[in-house]
Amino acid sequence: EACREEQISSPDEAMTEVCIYSAIVILEWVTFVSSQATQTSHWKKEMETEPPAVVRSVFKNGFRNPAGFLAVYGLFVAPLGSFVWHSARQGGSTWVNEMLPGWFVVVLIYLSYVGRGLSAVVELWMCCNFLGVVISADEAGRGDNEKKRSQ
Repeated sequence: EACREEQISSPDEAMTEVCIYSAIVILEWVTFVSSQATQTSHWKKEMETEPPAVVRSVFKNGFRNPAGFLAVYGLFVAPLGSFVWHSARQGGSTWVNEMLPGWFVVVLIYLSYVGRGLSAVVELWMCCNFLGVVISADEAGRGDNEKKRSQ
């Protein structure tokens, strides 16, 4: 019942949600490209700086820790969970809402949003780090070209 109380009230609110979901998809693809773009070595070897504590905590022990679990949970559950939750908010019935109390579904969804936010922080760091590697390589290439010209 708690899921059905909230209705999307305006087209502006719906457009905001579309923009947020689109930004998340774009971030995921840019992160994918950033982590796969180096053909000569693994992306972890190309890191320009030591990861911040939050990133290290997510990666620690191969994601087998509370922060890693939360990030992976958010990464996988937030998109599908949002679809199921919004479907229920629009008056549809889903098997999740029939199996679980509405308040529990809301808690699980909000928890997935926290996890998705955490994974977005990691993705943003990875993209910024990759950009730093690209800029450093470009600067090194320019230095080499200037040395060749002066000889």
